[in-house]
Parts: sequence; C-alpha cells; structure tokens
Amino acid sequence: MPLFSALATYDRAGYVSFHMPGHKHGSGAPPGAVAALGRSVFSLDKTAVIGGYLDALHAPAGVLREAQDMLASCFGAARSYFLFNGTAAGAQVLLLALCRPGDRVVVSADLDAQTALALILAGVEPTFCPPARLDGLPAPVSASALLECLRDLPRCRLALLRGPSAAGQCADLAAWAAATRRSGTLLAVDERFGAHFRFHPALPEDALSAGADAALHGHCCLPFPRQTGALHFGPAVVDGPGAIRQLDRAYQLCTVTSVSYVMLAAMDASRAMLADRGRAMWEEAVGRADRLCRALRRAGWRVVGGPGEPGWDPCRALAWCGRGSAAARARLRRAGLLVEQLGDWLSLAVTPGTPDAACDLAAALLAGGAGESPAGPPAERAEQASLDRECVLRREQALSPRRALYGRLRRLPLADCAGEVCGELVSWPAGAPGVLDDEVLLLPGQVVGGHHIRLLAKSPRWRRDGLAVVEAPAGGERAPAGAEGAAGRVGR
Repeated sequence: MPLFSALATYDRAGYVSFHMPGHKHGSGAPPGAVAALGRSVFSLDKTAVIGGYLDALHAPAGVLREAQDMLASCFGAARSYFLFNGTAAGAQVLLLALCRPGDRVVVSADLDAQTALALILAGVEPTFCPPARLDGLPAPVSASALLECLRDLPRCRLALLRGPSAAGQCADLAAWAAATRRSGTLLAVDERFGAHFRFHPALPEDALSAGADAALHGHCCLPFPRQTGALHFGPAVVDGPGAIRQLDRAYQLCTVTSVSYVMLAAMDASRAMLADRGRAMWEEAVGRADRLCRALRRAGWRVVGGPGEPGWDPCRALAWCGRGSAAARARLRRAGLLVEQLGDWLSLAVTPGTPDAACDLAAALLAGGAGESPAGPPAERAEQASLDRECVLRREQALSPRRALYGRLRRLPLADCAGEVCGELVSWPAGAPGVLDDEVLLLPGQVVGGHHIRLLAKSPRWRRDGLAVVEAPAGGERAPAGAEGAAGRVGR
C-alpha cells in the first residue's frame, strides 16, 4: 500500500503544522468531532507540502503514481485513475478525454443526472438507446438495439452504456464490443454495479476483459468510501500518440487540487485488500447470496439473481413482492435492515461486508411474509407508471444538451410546454415507482411531450414554476454534424 504507508509515515513524523488545513492535523478540530470520529480522521488529513512523503494528484511522480499503476494492474487496465466525486467525475473525465464538442455518442436512455451533466460539459451530441425491461426491472441495452443505433450513426465516436443494470442483470459485453469495433466506435461501460466481477470465476466477465475500451467504477460494490471510484482505460485508448497526456489533461480538469489523502489512502488500502484476497472475499459473498436465495425460494418467493442463474449478478437477490413491496421493505427496516425497492421488487445486494446474521434475518423476515399482498397502488396505476417510463425512454433530442442549456430561455406554464425544447435538467418526481434516484426525466435540448407534462404536474414545484424552454440555442461551439474532429484524439 504505497500511498497508505507514506501517509502513515508522514503522520508518525510528528510535524507541527503552520500551513493548511486549519484544524492543524486535529489539534484545532472540534473535540466532539474528534471523540465521535477518531483523531486519525484529522491527523491523517494532510497536505502535500512536505517533500519525500506524499505526491501531487495532478502530476504524480512518486507514491501516487505507484498506487495508480497498482490500481490498473488489479483491474486489468492499461491506465487507471482514482476518482473523487465518484462516477460523476469519472463520466466527465471519460467524455472530455475521448470526445470533442459536437461528437456523436450513444448513451443508455435511462441515464442519471451525473451522466447528463457530463454530456453537457463535453458538448457532445447524444443519441439515446432505450434499455430493455424485464418484469418492471431495468435491464442493459440489448446488442440488437445498439447495432441499430450505430447503423444510424455512421460516425459515432463513443458508446457509453451501463452494464450490469441497477438490478444486477448483466449485459452482453462481447456483443457490445463486437458491434462497436465493427463501426469504429469506442466502448465505455458504466460498470458501477459490476466493479467486483473481476475477482471471482463465479462472477460474470468484467468489461475490460470482454473488450471494452474504458470502464467506470464507483463505491457501490467495492470497499471504497462513498464519493470515490476509479476510471480505467484499455490499451486501445492508451497506446495512441499523445494519449496519456490527453487523458491526464482531462483528469486534471475534473479533479480536485486539494485532495483528501484520507480518501486516497482508503482506496489504496481497499485495492491492496482486493489484490491480496479478493477471490476469497467474493467466495464468501457468493456463498451468502446463494443461501439467501435458496431460503427465499423455499419460502415461496419468486427470486431472480443469485448464483446459478445465468445473466445475473450472483451477489444480488431480487424478490418479487408485487403490491406488497413497500410493506415488506418497511418490515425489514423496522428490524434494522435497509434494502432497495425497484418497483415491485426488493433488491438485496450481498458483498464481503454483509454479515451472515443479516442474511439469515432478512430471509426469516421475508419468509414470514411470503404470499402476502398488502394494499398498494391499483394495477392500473402501476401499468400507467410503466407506460410513462417507456415513453420517457424514447427521447427525442432536438439540440445538444449544451446548446440548449446555454441558449436563450424563457419559462412557460406547464400546460403550454408540449412540443417545446426543454432548457433545463429535470429529474423524475420524487417517489416515482420503479425509478432510480436521480434518473433524468428531461434533458436540455429534449422535446417536451404530453407524458412529461402529466408527470411534472404531480409535483407542486413544477406546477408552480413551469418549465424553462429554449427560445434560441447557443451558437458557436457545436461542430458540424458528422465532423470527424481534429488531431489529439485517443483510441481507435
């Protein structure tokens, strides 16, 4: 653990600080916070001004460079970067490194706000590929849908797709890689829900091993702290002339200068643990998930996922609760167990940190409620919610997100917005059934439909404020449609 070890050595040196941070390595921190969080949270919060210990994130030449090289080796990448601000920063680095303003990219239509912001920042022209659905669960984009998109975009620069889905259903990564190679398009996979796949043979193949050019990892399945992650690039991207410099430049644009060495050291230690005993860790997790799935099936639950079910993450159990999903989730919460609800399903993600006792308790509590159907939304409401979501995923983009966001805008009452071009980023109303947090309802530059207005009318904010629409788009920064771009590109 080169970075972790250097930080610990620096701390033991016992310097008295006359520079930042203001808490002076803990001596000026609030006593209550020190008592609750531990002194090391503050004492290890260093700045890289002392030579011979730490390293500079924007120009690593010592322990940080060594740690990132070891991160790349651990995940099978040609080059890797530690991320702050999680996958949001990773998507920004990815698009700025591989694309130019005006480039065409294919993106999964069920994108979150973080990916949407990256599209705006990069100034690219997105085409949205609708993902599949299985019994109300989100699924990855199919290979046939991707091929159809690429046929319509002969000069597409990048496909940025999510796999596996938030429900744990795996993508056909080999088919994705073959389709993008055939069209000369780079493939980047948002692998936040499958970052653990590399560490056990019972887990599905990971994106880089399947031929992706880049992979984006967050803290969802790795022992990383929240707000961190990793961005990995394959050899097709890294080996081009000037490629490393361009990747580094994009990273510098989107990464903090006042880096938290506590978070960096935690990522370094987590990487070391995965490299040393990742297989044994995930062997235990797969076993726990298997026992949980078997117990639920014996109790009469319909379960997808878990070991032995092809195409699904073996460490994710999804139990169908129908209209009783909210009641079942509340029953688990009262017992101290937090699970995610995906429409009519409960999602239980098992990692090496999940205690055996918690799996046993979840199985026992759910077994006691199997077959129940507490009062819930009527069937017609659930059907309408599913229809609304399918309509939203067929996005009609009239302008690039950046041209729309920076154009001349005006605010209209909701009732007058049908057919207008949206000028702001709008997430789904809170509590929408079957929708993940921060999933985008309307993107800047998207044509507003009647279904959007109907959904927004349920929110007091949008009923009161109306919607910003584009009166005239911003000009000047968009490349001509289909322009190849200039020198400095990386990858194929």
